[in-house]
Amino acid sequence: PTVTVVVDTSGSMDEAHLGRVQAELEAVLSRVGLRGVGITALAVDTEVQASAPIRRARQLQLRGGGGTDMAAGIDAAVRSRPRPDVIIVLTDGLTAWPSTPPRGVRVIVGLLRNGSSPDAEWRPPSWARTVLIDQS
Repeated sequence: PTVTVVVDTSGSMDEAHLGRVQAELEAVLSRVGLRGVGITALAVDTEVQASAPIRRARQLQLRGGGGTDMAAGIDAAVRSRPRPDVIIVLTDGLTAWPSTPPRGVRVIVGLLRNGSSPDAEWRPPSWARTVLIDQS
């Protein structure tokens, strides 16, 4: 599959979160067998701050800060070429989400948490598959 990863780099994503993001990117690349093919990764706060095809997590500059809008990241991912089959969003969940799912693309949210459940207003949308990622 063609995979694009949208990484939340907003102000709420501290060093521990960003370190976990790098580990998750490496896992996607190696365990899913995409290291040879590579993926597109986007660093996003309220807009795309960096975009790069990567084969290693360290190739993406995790820059941003301030507000958060993963809807902007998902929209940018859908418009990218080649169009992804799967979009993986790595976030702490403190973000706005699109009101409707992108057409023809599966969205998986890797929700980074610090041992607590996200508030109801920050939960990923029901149309996205959510995987809870504990900080350990």
